This record gives sequence, C-alpha cells and structure tokens, in this order.
Amino acid sequence: MGINESSDGAVKRLAAITGKENIENVRLLALRSALKLEVRGLKRRGRSARTIAQEVLGLPGRPGARKVYAALDKHITSRLGPTFASPLEDGK
Repeated sequence: MGINESSDGAVKRLAAITGKENIENVRLLALRSALKLEVRGLKRRGRSARTIAQEVLGLPGRPGARKVYAALDKHITSRLGPTFASPLEDGK
C-alpha cells in the first residue's frame, strides 16, 4: 500500500490551497460553517465563531449569532458570488 492509496487500493486525492486570497476565502467558508453549527446549538472551546466573525467583519457591539451569520454570508456572497450563498433555514 503506497502513501496515496487506501486499504482498498483507491487513490486518495489531496488538494492544496495556495495563494493568500484563496486561503482567506477558504477560511471564511470554514468560519461560516462553524458559525452555522453554533447557531444550531453546538459549542466549541476557545473563542466562539460568532466572536471571530464579528472581528473579521468589524461588527460593533454584541449582535446575535443569526445576525452575524447573515452578515458573514452576505460578505462571502459579495466576495465569491451567489454560488457560495448559504442562508440559514428558518427553524434550524
């Protein structure tokens, strides 16, 4: 079994994100995913995704997680296009 093969012989595909802008885009997408989990009730250690997103967006005060999520989603959509829009569903 080689480095790029799994136990069943399938070839693993690895991806590397390169370039400052691409890394920042992936960071924002990961942050939005973490914030969506927080809105749904999942907790994490350390600083919350809401706090990190507030800092990234420069939001003052203590807006709720749903408002921060909406602002982050709008920021990502304006930066990457409507394909990357992911609004929260009501009740979730």
